[in-house]
Amino acid sequence: MAQSENNSFSKADAQTLLGEVFAPWVQKLGLVPEGGKEGRQTFSLPATGDLVRKGGPGGGVVCGQALAAAADTVSVLALA
Repeated sequence: MAQSENNSFSKADAQTLLGEVFAPWVQKLGLVPEGGKEGRQTFSLPATGDLVRKGGPGGGVVCGQALAAAADTVSVLALA
């Protein structure tokens, strides 16, 4: 994948990589590159019904497995 013209990794580059490289279940996490500045990128992880705990103590909180997968995914993007 080519980087942006100024040789930096842009929001669009991150979105392209998310759509081309990662498994479908990782894409379903819904990670969204929000932008950033040189050397930094911010992502959001929507708290969808598929990712939150359904009940008990912690109901409505994004589950740890989804957070771990998101952290792993954005670390790959950070190294791209």
